[in-house]
Amino acid sequence: ATLIPELPSIWLHLDKLRTASDMRVFLDWLAERDYSLDKTISSNDKTLLHYMMHLSSLQAIKELLPHIPNPMLTATNARGETLLQ
Repeated sequence: ATLIPELPSIWLHLDKLRTASDMRVFLDWLAERDYSLDKTISSNDKTLLHYMMHLSSLQAIKELLPHIPNPMLTATNARGETLLQ
């Protein structure tokens, strides 16, 4: 699982985001701390949102999608890949 700097242990592993409720609580927690979804959290140019999309369950991702600004979905990383790729 991917570790995120500065997140408390309850959110240490993004693969624990299994339900829509889990995702809502996590998004609220991030918002309270002004923690941006597009914050790069790895040395290979991947963002918090990237890891959330790849490690969370489909149910949790469905809750997340309406909260993602369109430019984040279409932005590319250093290798020219979009988030949805």
